[in-house]
Amino acid sequence: MLQGHYCCCGCGQKGKVQRCVASAQSSQVFKGKGKGGNGPGGVSGAAMSAIGVISPGQSVVISVECVADKAGKHEEDLCVEISDRHKNDPQITYKIRGEVLIPAINCSDIASVFEEHRICKQLGVLGQHTFHEDGCIGVYGEEDETFLYKSVIVGQSAKARFKISNPNKIPCDVNILVKSSSVQKVKGAADIFEVEPSKVNIPSHSHVYAVVTFRPTAMQLYSATFEAVAEGSQTLKAKGLTFELQGEGNLPQGLPLVVRNVGTIPATLVMTLGSGHESFSIARPKVGEEEEEEEEEEEGEAEGGVEEDEVAGTCQTGPRMQKAPPPPTAIKLGVDEVKELKVLFQPAQPNKCSGELQLKIQDNQFENLRIVLVGEGYKDDVAIDNIQSIMEEVGESATSMQVHINHLQFGGCPVGESKQLSFVLSNHSTSQAIRFQFPSLPGLSFSPCVGHLHPNSSKDIVVTFRPAKPQTMTAQRLCAKITKIKFSHEISQVPDWDDRMKSVRWVTAPLQGHQGVHDASPTSPGRPPPTPAKQKVIETEPETPHAVVDGSHRDLELTASGVAAYTKYECSTSEVKFRDTLMFQTRAFSFPLKNVGPIPLAYKWTALDQNENGTRDAMEPKSDAGSSCSVGKEVSPFSVTPASGVILVGQETNFTVRFSPLDLVDMQCMFRCNVPHLDQSCRPLDLKVQGLSLMPYCHFELEENNYLTMRQAETRGGLETRTGPAIDSATRVIEFHSRGIGVKNHKEFSIINPTASGYEFNWTPENSSIALFKCLTPRGYIAGGKKHDVAFDFTPTTLDLVESFWTFSIPSLSISLPFLLVGQSVEPAVNMDRAYVNFRSMFVGTRICINTAITCKGPDGKEVDLRLDKAAKRVIDFKQVHVNEKSLWELCVYNHGLYSFEYKWTLSEKCLQPGGDGGQVIMVQPEEGVVPAHDKARCSLVFSPAGKMSLKGSDLTLSITNGPSIARPDIVIALRGQGVEPLVEFSFMEYNFGYSFLYRLDTPLNNAVLTITNKDTKDVSINCLYANKQAVDVDFEPKLLTPGESCEALVVFKPRDAIKYCEEVPFEINGLLRKTVVIRGEGTQTKIELVNPAQRTVNFGALRVNQTATKKVKLVNRSPIPVVFSVSIVPSSSVPALQADGVFSVSPSGELTLPPTAIKEIEVTFSPKSRVTPVL
Repeated sequence: MLQGHYCCCGCGQKGKVQRCVASAQSSQVFKGKGKGGNGPGGVSGAAMSAIGVISPGQSVVISVECVADKAGKHEEDLCVEISDRHKNDPQITYKIRGEVLIPAINCSDIASVFEEHRICKQLGVLGQHTFHEDGCIGVYGEEDETFLYKSVIVGQSAKARFKISNPNKIPCDVNILVKSSSVQKVKGAADIFEVEPSKVNIPSHSHVYAVVTFRPTAMQLYSATFEAVAEGSQTLKAKGLTFELQGEGNLPQGLPLVVRNVGTIPATLVMTLGSGHESFSIARPKVGEEEEEEEEEEEGEAEGGVEEDEVAGTCQTGPRMQKAPPPPTAIKLGVDEVKELKVLFQPAQPNKCSGELQLKIQDNQFENLRIVLVGEGYKDDVAIDNIQSIMEEVGESATSMQVHINHLQFGGCPVGESKQLSFVLSNHSTSQAIRFQFPSLPGLSFSPCVGHLHPNSSKDIVVTFRPAKPQTMTAQRLCAKITKIKFSHEISQVPDWDDRMKSVRWVTAPLQGHQGVHDASPTSPGRPPPTPAKQKVIETEPETPHAVVDGSHRDLELTASGVAAYTKYECSTSEVKFRDTLMFQTRAFSFPLKNVGPIPLAYKWTALDQNENGTRDAMEPKSDAGSSCSVGKEVSPFSVTPASGVILVGQETNFTVRFSPLDLVDMQCMFRCNVPHLDQSCRPLDLKVQGLSLMPYCHFELEENNYLTMRQAETRGGLETRTGPAIDSATRVIEFHSRGIGVKNHKEFSIINPTASGYEFNWTPENSSIALFKCLTPRGYIAGGKKHDVAFDFTPTTLDLVESFWTFSIPSLSISLPFLLVGQSVEPAVNMDRAYVNFRSMFVGTRICINTAITCKGPDGKEVDLRLDKAAKRVIDFKQVHVNEKSLWELCVYNHGLYSFEYKWTLSEKCLQPGGDGGQVIMVQPEEGVVPAHDKARCSLVFSPAGKMSLKGSDLTLSITNGPSIARPDIVIALRGQGVEPLVEFSFMEYNFGYSFLYRLDTPLNNAVLTITNKDTKDVSINCLYANKQAVDVDFEPKLLTPGESCEALVVFKPRDAIKYCEEVPFEINGLLRKTVVIRGEGTQTKIELVNPAQRTVNFGALRVNQTATKKVKLVNRSPIPVVFSVSIVPSSSVPALQADGVFSVSPSGELTLPPTAIKEIEVTFSPKSRVTPVL
């Protein structure tokens, strides 16, 4: 009897070999013959006829070989002839089927090939510089059939992956190559595009990635052709994957950023450079100082200006460039105004950099633009690093030029002065030495100018700008000559050299005659010859011998900008005349000074005093030179601020001259503004100041405020207030600022009497209805030349602004002055450290009042009785408290006496055991404190058991800690309570499902119901913390159970594997206590088998029509649990005669239950109703 099945799968030129096994119970001779089919085929051994003998109990292998001639599906019959077989035994025939395929790769699904890249219709509409975000290597154009790399920095590389897929049933070998374009023949083009792997085997229905590396060597466009062809497909003209590759080498540069205000009102653009500020920066034109217009408060007469009240003078030095992280920068844009900014990329390392620039419109939350900055730095063999520039001193005309990376910005420099900048010249080569030489220009010098740079070394180059006459440099090119050199010795043995290295020699100076000695000569007898003089000679060390490498000359470009000129200014004020000013008062006058020259203007104010001879001598200022300038050796009433500083090109600074007399004076002063390097066309800036002081009857030392100015009405004739009559301009204001209401705010100030005679004063309120202000010194006496302190209190009752009018009067002099007291209250700034406090579930406690009689000692040394009522029973019973829960009692200690006393709580040793919240079993807070007279102190007593316990024998003691121990007896309170677990009953704590069949959709669920009952006297919350799994599923919703209430949890066992299961299901009670239910079970497979495996085939033999034959088959249940099953026969659909009713029948029918290891006999009846062909 032959057993087996043969199926030949798809193959190439030579198919796979399949084997059939034949066995016999007696010696048999077989022959194999192949019948003609519709494809290639054959039987190995004896061509198309294989003959052999099979001994009893032996087997033989028949090999079938498939040889492909053309693609397609093929089929042949293999017949096995057995000698001496019974005539009723049918001939054994095998169907041999095969499919022949041609190796090929995917060429039509472009989305699959370029799945890691962008795809567009045409590259022309996309452009090469529009896809620089991270992760984007390139883009593929479908109509162009070209893959375009993004711009790559020269010397760097970019790798792109392309997916090569094999969609067929057979593996294939693929050759991958990149061919240079025939149009552009670039030297070394073969190394520009590299592909790997060059050959790969792709299994059926699989894929690989081809990696093409683009490495440009110059700033130009490169192109190549990518081809991927499967082996064996060339002869059959199969299509391969072919497309063009293009890439361009590039170098980094500054990008222009143009902004325009398209709105109808002026706008302020705020630029914030976020991440990447170490490599990216913004170069923009300077924003000039904004003019500030202020109204003049006082009238006065002065030449070239108008006198005004004191205002703070400032010196603006202009914006300065901030380093990482830079602050937000704001620029103003008028309507339809356009400004261009430069985004600079200055990488510190040769790697990829990214940043973010945010543009926001101030006061417009909807205008927010985010710009992603991407760049890549590269390293040159010779580079200029750490170059310095004086950017803050450059005028608008200089900053508007294009910024160069290697740019020296000297800014403005006075003629005859010098400015120095430095940079580092580095040689990044590891083996090649270089020689450098910088040019020599008028007013510009390099140190060193000529020198050598060994491999991996650097030198600091100092550039000095010393102009001898006015001149302007605007990005002037300074090309350094760079040459590669070689030495005759090892580089480690060659010393470094540049033109700064000097050597000192002492040489003999020529003899010269000595004047005044006429009677002696070198040849006079008795006189020694003169000693030759030595002269010091400093020479530059000779350059180290070297050889120049041919063709290695190159220029290293460097640019420099600077302006050399004289300073110029513009000022129309030369004299200031203050009107009469009272002592201890201050008058101020401001005037501008503008720098109209091309370089920054430095200034310093000094005071001059005119002597009897009419000459003027400079006097040292007594105040800080950086803030003000005064005259004379004594304190002068005149000052100028700021006293020194720098005014940038085109900007101006406002100076303030102040007159603050402290005595009766009638004087004048001359101030000179010293401006170095002043142009001859500008005269020295001198300022003449004069003023007269008057003695007041009184002076109030009050802080200056602008309250009246803020309330000033549009009419200049008077002032109006929110409440009350108009305010006189001579009114003095005293302001109070209160934090909260009901708070007393105190303010003191002094009144000075500068006269020689004393007088009395009075304070009188005008609106007596307002009682929020209180004068603590309503009257007093001030002696001549003395001062008197005055105090006011303000206690607000509302948050509204309050005003109160008062009058200060001196009756003896008939003087009265109006005063306005202003009070403003604000809410206290009180914040809580948390938004809520969750105490969880806890039982309501009760409050206990301790009343007894104790005695304390008062301040007079006498004993004072403090009455506390006696309690009948000093017992606190917590009763039953669940484990890990808290029971809170509130204790109040009352003090009915006249004096405060101190108290302290003490717990017995049993109360100090560990509790459920990590603390003690009993905790009292606070443990000690002070109870003021006629007041009380609140304390909390908490019981939190960690397990089952009892408080029997626990005490709480209250002690009064101050006073004699005899007069302060301790009060002992007994504590009672128990820690118990909630009485929650589970119907089972462990459940074993035993054996269960593996879970299927049609399998009935194996479940159990867990009943949970609350047998406690309090409500309990139940929650299941188990995370459901595939094998065990617990259906339970959290619930609050009242006493006696029950709930159910449905546990479903759904085993997926034939293994043992053990799951722990935790339940949480009241959020603190846990109970665990164990679920066990074991999965098993359904095993219904034949008792006799030979009965897999039931032979009814040959029957006549309507003849009936019955066969019995025995089934056994080898599963560990009973199996419910049914038996049915499904006739073959290819034989219509078997589909008739009654042809096949089974007994017993319907569902059957078979216990473990039990055997069930099944009868199968066959009764044909018509002729049928033999069925196997």
